[in-house]
Amino acid sequence: MTDIVGMFQYCTRYNTLISHANQLERKLAAALIKAFQHPKGPVHLSIPVDILRTSWEGDISFPNLERLLGRHESMLDLEALERLSGELENMLREKRRVVVMVGHDCGGASEEIVRFAEIFNAPIVTTQRGKSWIDPYHPLARGVFGFAGHMSARKALTDQSVGLVLATGTNLNEWSTGGWDHALLNERLVHIHHTKAFFHRSPHARLQIFP
Repeated sequence: MTDIVGMFQYCTRYNTLISHANQLERKLAAALIKAFQHPKGPVHLSIPVDILRTSWEGDISFPNLERLLGRHESMLDLEALERLSGELENMLREKRRVVVMVGHDCGGASEEIVRFAEIFNAPIVTTQRGKSWIDPYHPLARGVFGFAGHMSARKALTDQSVGLVLATGTNLNEWSTGGWDHALLNERLVHIHHTKAFFHRSPHARLQIFP
């Protein structure tokens, strides 16, 4: 059998095999985002015939995809920051909660993140690698989400009062998302990262912010 994915490994910006039908929409969205990100380039999805023949019914999982693809590239995404400000104002007005997720790449911004969480009374969850940035005894800390995570973190994310999840400095890989758990990967997500390459993992996000 020819290794098609291996053949395209070094000449594409995104290259993957669809092994299950429920992967198709997410990986197609990821491929489109990578193809249109600067610098633009080719992508490849290997889709077996049996998956192409599989029937599917349901709603579109990534309603924001068109906006994400057409977003203007700049050194600082001021438009996204303004939209985030508006979203936060809506949360306050509607008395909805905000959850902050801290990833490994938050670096030295932990003090500012904690200060923000205290202002909004926002529970703080972390990835496994991001837990070193947050004092586990802080009253807003809810533990680790994802691999070897805590039930308290999952409970914070799935609380019905939560309207926005700010995921900062996480690449949203399989471990940090608990195997692509919908408790995190949904329309409430705002993905904030200084590396645009990771945005292909959050096509469902309400906002993607490049600080």
